[in-house]
Amino acid sequence: MWLLDVNLPNRLIRLLQSYGIPCDTTARRGWRDLTNGALAEAAFREGFRVTLPQAREEAYLAEFETRWRQRRIEPSAGAIVEWP
Repeated sequence: MWLLDVNLPNRLIRLLQSYGIPCDTTARRGWRDLTNGALAEAAFREGFRVTLPQAREEAYLAEFETRWRQRRIEPSAGAIVEWP
């Protein structure tokens, strides 16, 4: 499952789900107010390991779709996936 923090576009959830990727948000998990270190610790305890850089919504979504078409991003348990 992919975890999106509050700085990522809300529409990204729908995009990821349209690709069949299970995902959740920090807000839905009650982690909205956690700061970087506490959020990373909470996510790590729950098994999340994938990170993606942040950008403005339209640019982020366009770049994500472009890269997805080039090569699907495959999360791997216990590994950090850097993108791009």
